[in-house]
Amino acid sequence: MKPIVIIAIAVVCSVIAVLGILILFQEVAIYQSQVALDEYQEEVFEKQVIEERRLEYIFSQNREICLQMFTTDSKMWGGTHPYDYCLEYGYQTAVDRKKVFDCRDSDYSFNKAECENKIESKLLEIKKSLDR
Repeated sequence: MKPIVIIAIAVVCSVIAVLGILILFQEVAIYQSQVALDEYQEEVFEKQVIEERRLEYIFSQNREICLQMFTTDSKMWGGTHPYDYCLEYGYQTAVDRKKVFDCRDSDYSFNKAECENKIESKLLEIKKSLDR
């Protein structure tokens, strides 16, 4: 065999070997990126589940506080029942609004600070009962 043929065969074999190694590296890189993507998606899903549970807990706690704090109120707040307002805007906003509406009325024989403290005390009692 002539040396040129031997060199040509060696070059072709080298090119094929290099291409094979490059393809192998590419497959490894694709596999690694797919594993990383799967792990990331699993982590994102777990975080979403945790966030949904947290929001569900907050919503249920808010609903329970609204139920205990505002269902007996017969006064309407600008055409909205306090319980509905509480569900929509959250218990803390509703409690602040209750302080404004209830503590300005003349039905109370004590001053505004005592009225607000009474409302806050009721809220704290409800929160303590929920934590048990």
